[in-house]
Amino acid sequence: MKIVTTRIHATLPVFRLEGESWDVLYTPPGHLAVVERAVADAIAAAWSRDALPDETTAQQVAAWLQTRAEQAAEQWRQWVASPFTPECLTLYLGNQCQLACSYCYAAAERHLSAQTSAVMREEAVLAAARLVARHCAEHNKPFLMVLHGGGEPTLHWKLVQHLEAATRRIADQFGIEWRGHLATNGILSAQQAQWAARHFTSIGLSCDGPPDIQNQQRAFQGGKKTAHIIERTARIIRAAGGSFEVRTTITPQTIHRQPEIVKYLHEQLGTGTIRFEPAYQVHGQGKTGFTPDDASRFVEGFLEAQQEAEARESTLSFSGVRLEELHGSYCDVLRNVLHVNPDGTATACFFSVTGQSPLDAACVIGAFNAKTGEFDLNREQIDAHRRKALEVPDQCSGCLNMYHCTRGCPEFCHVSHTFPFVNPPLTPPRGGIVPHTSPFATFRCQVHQPLAQTWILRAAERIIADEQRCTSGSNVLLNHLHNAPKSVDSEAILRQWEAIRTAYRIEDRRMPSPIWAERGFEHHGAEAWRQVVQHTSQHSNHGPMSIYVHVPFCDRRCKFCDCYSLPLGSRNRQEKEGEYMHALLAEMDAWSHLLRPRPVTTVHFGGGTPNCLNPDVFERIIHHCRRCFHITPQTEWALESTSSLLTDEHLAQLKAWGFSRLHIGVQTLEEPLRHTIGRLEKAEAVIEKISRSLAMGFITSVDVIYGLPGQTLPGLMDTLERLHAAGIHGVSLYRLNASSRNRKFIEQQRDFIRDAVYDYVLFQAAHQFLIQAGYIKNHFTHFARAEDRNLYYNHARRSEDLLALGPTADGMFGAYHYRHPEYQPYISGRSSEIPVLEGGLSETFLERSLRPVITALMTASLSQTMIEEFQLQSLLEKWLETALLTKSDHAYILAANGSWFLNDMLAELKRS
Repeated sequence: MKIVTTRIHATLPVFRLEGESWDVLYTPPGHLAVVERAVADAIAAAWSRDALPDETTAQQVAAWLQTRAEQAAEQWRQWVASPFTPECLTLYLGNQCQLACSYCYAAAERHLSAQTSAVMREEAVLAAARLVARHCAEHNKPFLMVLHGGGEPTLHWKLVQHLEAATRRIADQFGIEWRGHLATNGILSAQQAQWAARHFTSIGLSCDGPPDIQNQQRAFQGGKKTAHIIERTARIIRAAGGSFEVRTTITPQTIHRQPEIVKYLHEQLGTGTIRFEPAYQVHGQGKTGFTPDDASRFVEGFLEAQQEAEARESTLSFSGVRLEELHGSYCDVLRNVLHVNPDGTATACFFSVTGQSPLDAACVIGAFNAKTGEFDLNREQIDAHRRKALEVPDQCSGCLNMYHCTRGCPEFCHVSHTFPFVNPPLTPPRGGIVPHTSPFATFRCQVHQPLAQTWILRAAERIIADEQRCTSGSNVLLNHLHNAPKSVDSEAILRQWEAIRTAYRIEDRRMPSPIWAERGFEHHGAEAWRQVVQHTSQHSNHGPMSIYVHVPFCDRRCKFCDCYSLPLGSRNRQEKEGEYMHALLAEMDAWSHLLRPRPVTTVHFGGGTPNCLNPDVFERIIHHCRRCFHITPQTEWALESTSSLLTDEHLAQLKAWGFSRLHIGVQTLEEPLRHTIGRLEKAEAVIEKISRSLAMGFITSVDVIYGLPGQTLPGLMDTLERLHAAGIHGVSLYRLNASSRNRKFIEQQRDFIRDAVYDYVLFQAAHQFLIQAGYIKNHFTHFARAEDRNLYYNHARRSEDLLALGPTADGMFGAYHYRHPEYQPYISGRSSEIPVLEGGLSETFLERSLRPVITALMTASLSQTMIEEFQLQSLLEKWLETALLTKSDHAYILAANGSWFLNDMLAELKRS
């Protein structure tokens, strides 16, 4: 279907896309309004007269669009005028490559330079790195090193390792965070893949799809197949905890297989981030180049592949047009990238692989100065290049992609007005305007426009669907609330819904992630340990701290559980317990040399089910912890357990060992549900165990899960009422989380479909009951009476470090966060004199600055003083308006909506 798109403002980038029953008015980047045809007509007619529409709705929409269009135009003007401040260092270490890719843009250029076999000099890299680090420090940005190139960077393996360490040191000298990205063809040894996963923040893996495609397009120079090596490399990177994305080149031969390629990359390589790029048209490619006739087929296949990716909760992107940002061509000088070639020259073009050909030489913007040891930039040439590259050609001024398109790049260079990588180079007529009859310009133009149009219309469809959903939302909630007990205030829940429904999507609710999960590790293994040692030696080492001990074992694994746990069973039980104990005791010894003087506020045993260990083993661990650390009479000993283990004898033993707080995994008291999730103990027996623990003086809290298959609102409320009547001190409310660990259980539940709106209702009702019953949130998921201080969850609010011990445990010292590996690598390193860590990373400047606010939100209360100190008034207004927070005395308390959308609040806080 041809989409009619017109520019409706004479001077501003505002465009109209005509739909069937509604129109979309769009301005970059990514701003759109869905309006009735009459409203669009009124706005277009008024703007044609340089006037304002008469009708109120049209006036409001026009004003909103005009403001954002003016902002985009001003941002573009500022970009043109801004100086080149490189904040990313991209290194082409050498141009050698062991593959013979059929479409390689670099291969044809290599013979032009006598320096083809040259490898970059380290002194040139370090000079460039210092230049980049200086700019990063000035702008509070992390230092980013990218290894890319006209060849394969990992062929120079020792140089890769050396530069990784050297640039880290430079970043440290400037007091900034280091990040590294490795772009590789994936032909790595197992050791190289493991090292790369542990030392680079991210990895870009090139793979063109299923084995028949990969082996055809990306074979070794001698023709040997590569697909099996790529699959092995991906497995190793995943196993080592690394983060990678896949870059796939689409050719005319694979254009129809794009959805299939996504499926393969997701299932066989395990990637969730994919980027497709059509093969560049360069001389010598022959049949691999695209023609204008291929554009519609590429677009159709790409959109189908995007839907395939979305169905798999993956991301498929395309760099030629990116609606979410203002951008131009791929010029490195537009992206503040210092691109250094093997000969030590810096060029403006990523296509430059040598710096020596006539075309490359025209793009040279700087070079290493051996006399001064500095990296010199030609600022005059850079500024001229940037101004020319950011000119919007006349033929692009009526295109909705005018502010977010790579134009004809890389086949057509807008700066030199040539097709430099075609043999022979072509020059378009008419003063540099690219003729639309050119096959090199038209293919990309005909890809970019329909992609952008389709994405805008899809966004519009989501807006319409959201409006319809919101309009009918009250009815949906009423249907879910029709059988609510009289104790549930349905009107209050509807008010929460009305406050939130247009600002956030209930279905998008996510739990906050640890920073290592968002950004990957900066350091791995022994280096992470050295970072912790360095921190504790440089900062006060006498304040109180909290301890968390992770015991990864359960007697058996509950199928609904998504936590990391291992069933002990009966086979090799004693051996497993023994190897775990020895590894844990050795780790305690190592930490005690650093931390023995520090008083311990709490020792919290989590899991798993810690007390499923043999009593002798558990006792040795407890006593060793007392010997290694400064345990005081005030130290709270806390334990996570199932009710089935809490016999009278065991409770007495726990008392004797010093435990004073129990956190019991109840999950539900609905008998049918307990059977579904595999809990064998009857609900009455659970209540009896809780009553005994309370009678013996334990502070007792429980886990309750909502969103279980077959769960009802009356059933959830009955569970909470019975627990409250028993006298519990606290409740942690968790939504059933779906992950690879429990996906099979969820799939086996007949007719069960996770319903975010119903889960929202369940949580709202539970939240309402617990607050009315006198519990106060001291964490965004935990409701407590005064006796339940919830010390482990709240260590950050007390500004305490957290010593975490055991497999997969996360800890933090100051601004440094670390994590342990899973069980097998953890115990395999038990003979080492240092703890076995998977990795670690430092908080960014922004994260460190905002930590007090983040901590306050995580622990459910934000003070007025903090609002003023961090200038959060505008956010506060939004959060109050959407019922994320409620006012209480001199603080703002996290409401039910706030607990549901805490992750969104944290994201908004960081963006502000």
